[in-house]
Amino acid sequence: MSAATATLRLALLGKPNCGKTALFNLLTGSRQKGANYPGATVDPQEGQFTTPAGR
Repeated sequence: MSAATATLRLALLGKPNCGKTALFNLLTGSRQKGANYPGATVDPQEGQFTTPAGR
C-alpha cells in the first residue's frame, strides 16, 4: 500500500462530557447527538475526513 492510499484508523476515547462527539462531528461533518450525561453516545460510529493536505 502506498503512502497516497494508506488509510489511518483512529478512535476517540475519553472521559464523559469531554467533547468526543463534538470533535467527531467537526472532523466528519456528521450530526451525531450528544447529551449532558455519561453514556449518552455509546454505539460505535464511523466517519471519514480528509486532511488539509488531501490525505
